[in-house]
Amino acid sequence: MLRKGVPEQRAEICLPHAEDLLSMTDEESSGPVQSVCKGEPKPRDDKHTTDEPHRLVPDRQVIGYVNYGRYSFTCGYGLGLGFVSVSDILSASINVAYKMMKDGRRGVLCLIRSVNSRQYRFAVLEIASDWSLS
Repeated sequence: MLRKGVPEQRAEICLPHAEDLLSMTDEESSGPVQSVCKGEPKPRDDKHTTDEPHRLVPDRQVIGYVNYGRYSFTCGYGLGLGFVSVSDILSASINVAYKMMKDGRRGVLCLIRSVNSRQYRFAVLEIASDWSLS
């Protein structure tokens, strides 16, 4: 994770839009927020007095999911391990932004969103070869 947050299990890994990358230059921005669709109201009867819950509208391309995540005291930020569709990254390679990190490593800029949240967080996607969460 680039700014704050720890990736949770089953979190979505998504590709950012161009406007997401522009908002990343703002130091206050922690990431975009997913939009909500209220849907059409359904007829209510006497037994059901509660409204239908709001649905999240998928507005970013999901390319994978996080299997394991936690905070790394060694690195000083949240790390996660997951699976990503390589074909999705290659097909969208024109829109993918690459990030050079302080220690010289490179990665693909992506967004991670927990299933319980509407908030996306900026993260850097790296290919794990012989890598462990420390």
